[in-house]
Amino acid sequence: MEMNAEASRIRYAVIGIGINVNQGRFPAELGSQATSLRLETDRRIEREELLVEMLQCLSGEIDSLIHPESFAAACTGILGRLETKSTWIRGKQVFVDEAGGYTGVTAGLDEKGFLRVQTDEGVRRVLSGGVRERLAKG
Repeated sequence: MEMNAEASRIRYAVIGIGINVNQGRFPAELGSQATSLRLETDRRIEREELLVEMLQCLSGEIDSLIHPESFAAACTGILGRLETKSTWIRGKQVFVDEAGGYTGVTAGLDEKGFLRVQTDEGVRRVLSGGVRERLAKG
């Protein structure tokens, strides 16, 4: 997600969501990294139902963000839920494909929702580019 906002209004938000829904298997090179809802739940998921549920949830989040009096609290709540639910936001060894590439350990989100990565040179904020797990050597 990328967002441009002021204290009292959102200028724009761009949200990209990729969900593997009904894949039953993946190529060997992706097997340790990729999964699908079907593999995780052991049942076929109707994409239309999933889309409706996602849009309803997203609508609720947007409603909380468009009211100036609740904007700051809504942002804090969204970022907090992301940090609680994600296995990538803290403690993941990663390679970041940005500014020539660098490695480090994910170190949470900043106040604007950007991923922070602890590197040997200090904490960096990921502004763009891919973030991939850095597999342990050996």
